[in-house]
Amino acid sequence: MTSPEIIFTGAIVADLVAATVPRDLPPGETIFIDHVELAVGGNAAIAAISASRLGAAVHVAGLVGDDTLGEILLSRLQAEGIETSLVQVLEGEKTSKTMALARHGGERTLLHCSGANSRSIADRLLPAILRYDSAAVFSLSGAEIMQAVRDGEALELVRSAKSQGLTTAFDTTYPPRELDYGTFVAELAPHIDFFFTSMGEATLFSESADLLATAQFLQAAGARTVIIKDGPRGALALDGSGQAIYCTTPQVDAIDTTGAGDNFVGAFLAQYAGTGSLAAALKLAVSAGALSVQHLGGQAQYTAEQARDLSDALTIETKSV
Repeated sequence: MTSPEIIFTGAIVADLVAATVPRDLPPGETIFIDHVELAVGGNAAIAAISASRLGAAVHVAGLVGDDTLGEILLSRLQAEGIETSLVQVLEGEKTSKTMALARHGGERTLLHCSGANSRSIADRLLPAILRYDSAAVFSLSGAEIMQAVRDGEALELVRSAKSQGLTTAFDTTYPPRELDYGTFVAELAPHIDFFFTSMGEATLFSESADLLATAQFLQAAGARTVIIKDGPRGALALDGSGQAIYCTTPQVDAIDTTGAGDNFVGAFLAQYAGTGSLAAALKLAVSAGALSVQHLGGQAQYTAEQARDLSDALTIETKSV
């Protein structure tokens, strides 16, 4: 049986990752570090690579500039077996960039330049959604850092996908300060089948610091299934029947946490699209996130075999709430 197609839509970014960067950077000094690498970044692109490595049929939709970095990103995505026909190359625009300063213990600071990601994606993407059958999955991530998308197109896109019968997924990311995040989330949630967030991001729209309470808050807002990432403490999935599934993260040495949540989302959707098992999807997602932090950059550097072997060693706890 062929797995449904997954359309990862949102931020595509060129990441320049520097490690290991000291916490204090005195002005006027030259600081010598161990590594500087160019990697595929952006929530949608990282998730797409993760899903493709795990065997899913993957498309990516987003924006790049007509520059060398845009060419490199498209080439690397295509090398991962990802269909890129829905990526728009914008004439005269620069590809979005992030400088990731990785510190000891996996902590990082991100310096972001929006570039092409500030432009509209809906004009071309909305008609394209109509080409997909109802078995496909439409996943939106990085919307908060894409100006036109967060200013109305996000809701338009998920509504269109839902009306076409597609399964919808949304993954949060830290928003700019000017965004009314509570309203943004409340408008999207009723149209989302799989709502992903992290506990850190959830504190910006929910008053609770508890995984289950936060998941229930999002379900009350209309999301069908809620998945909450909690870093080294693990993750929770709460489905529409009130079944809560917990999975603990294996202990690993974190080098760079950039993109861990995006690898999580890609692995989850790849596994769920193929098996329909929420528990199996959560275990593989936790495994992908744990493997990703052991390397610089968000782009997956693990194999499907490594992710599945680690997943098989994990245990879950299930509760009815």
